[in-house]
Amino acid sequence: MKKICAILLLCIAVQVNSQIITIKSSAKGIEFLDKGIKAFTEEKYEDAMSFFQKSLENDNANAAFNLGLLHYLGKGTQQSFDKAIQYFTIAAQWNDAKAQYNLAVMYDEGKGTKIDLKKAFELYEKSAKQQYIDSQYNLGLAYLTGAGTEKSNQKAMEWIGLAAENGKVQAQYNMGVFYDEGKIVSQDQKKAMEWYNKAAAQNNSNAMVNIGNMYLKIASTESYQSALNQFQRAADLGNAYGNLNIAIIYYNGFGVEKSVKIAFENFLVAAQQNIRRAQFNVGVLYLKGEGTPENKDEAIKWIQKAAENNYAGAREALDKIKK
Repeated sequence: MKKICAILLLCIAVQVNSQIITIKSSAKGIEFLDKGIKAFTEEKYEDAMSFFQKSLENDNANAAFNLGLLHYLGKGTQQSFDKAIQYFTIAAQWNDAKAQYNLAVMYDEGKGTKIDLKKAFELYEKSAKQQYIDSQYNLGLAYLTGAGTEKSNQKAMEWIGLAAENGKVQAQYNMGVFYDEGKIVSQDQKKAMEWYNKAAAQNNSNAMVNIGNMYLKIASTESYQSALNQFQRAADLGNAYGNLNIAIIYYNGFGVEKSVKIAFENFLVAAQQNIRRAQFNVGVLYLKGEGTPENKDEAIKWIQKAAENNYAGAREALDKIKK
């Protein structure tokens, strides 16, 4: 099953300058801001806090953002989500896109405040309209799920598509899923492959797995090799579904010489990462002594894990083994 990637990440980079600020900072404000950034990069967080405070007193929105960040992270001061919201709000009121985004995430997740999806949506929208990519992406997710706004697949596609065009890897992956599954847009395997390839080029391992599955469906010697290459790339990045599919290819001999040993090894890697299908298969291979020495205790252990994860047929298999 392909999953939509829905990740909220706080912007944690010290903001050197803002895209749009409605109040101009004085030269003194910029001077203190620069000193604060220098202190931050040198990990002198208390000094950075002092300089950013002086910069804010001279109407610098970037300083407000950075003070919010320091309070959020608890650097140079005790961690305080309440104060982070206070300073992000100041910067957001000055139309700072990053501050609007961070504030939206905090309302989205209920950090330092009650969850307020409507307010989060409004802030994402303001930030997204300033071309802030993470906000474009999260705005699309809000439309997709109806979080804080009326659900709209069309607007979800528009905003996630814009974030994808602007290089957001999770958005590129999701666009691939949309066209691959054809649930909220007409199915288009060519467009799905294009978006998956863009995401895979940015090392998105889920996209690699989905590309591999698309090649598997072609079912030719050449496509099996292409699928294996994609699954191996994903596995090398720690994606257990890459290992699961490598195991399936070697167990069935799809375009390669059949090797139950290689299949077992990859099933085991995936099983250790809680992939229930792999757990069941590891148990079966231990039971049969295929690709590994026969071991009934290990077979029971892994099929039990699969059963606990509600893998179809695992409980029935376990009952038969124990009889």
